[in-house]
Amino acid sequence: MARYEVERTVKTVVTVSDSTEGTARSSARRKLRERLRGTEPDGGSFAVDHAAVYEQPAGPFEPYRMVVTLTLAVGVAGDDEASAREEGVEAIESWLAASDLDGYEYESDPAVASA
Repeated sequence: MARYEVERTVKTVVTVSDSTEGTARSSARRKLRERLRGTEPDGGSFAVDHAAVYEQPAGPFEPYRMVVTLTLAVGVAGDDEASAREEGVEAIESWLAASDLDGYEYESDPAVASA
């Protein structure tokens, strides 16, 4: 069996209580990293790519809702790219479920590359 890396870009919304947009972006990225760390499968890696305001606070002391884009990658073994893609998609799904995110959507189809 050959080794492959399967990668997907995901978008999720993170709620944070901060006083400025800049600190809210940093807090959202940090909060997402904390949720993903420790739940990744063997051979899994991630990068938090971008955070932007999704919903401004309605008033003082109200939270920011931030949309955060991240890239998840998992290493898998497979007979061919199709079987590796299937196994990688399942591993990423399990990882996201274990991370207890409020919700997410995929921004890209799975990309498969030889490792």
